Amino acid sequence: MNFFRKIRNNEELSELTFKDFLNGNVLSNSLVKRQYPLLLLISLLTVFYVGNRIECERKISRIELLKRKHQTIKYEALGVSAELTELTRRTNILNNINTKGLNLKESSKSPIRIE
Repeated sequence: MNFFRKIRNNEELSELTFKDFLNGNVLSNSLVKRQYPLLLLISLLTVFYVGNRIECERKISRIELLKRKHQTIKYEALGVSAELTELTRRTNILNNINTKGLNLKESSKSPIRIE
């Protein structure tokens, strides 16, 4: 019985022409009508797939932008740190004191820890 139904379905498909596809008459075919839930599921999954793909591409571009900003800030922090290290060296501090004429002298005694 099931075998004859399959044969009848194949006959229904063979009767369809290219013109039926263009007119949309293929959608009214009983074989296609039974597949509507499957077609709906496939189209729904396709919409989710495309939406997920777009969202992932947005996130990837955002990550790349943040990586570039992080790299720029990292280099800037490295430059500021090097400049601070240069300014706080003992010889630079002594030169700045002498050029500004502050009448400060370096202590000859080592610092004492107060407890």
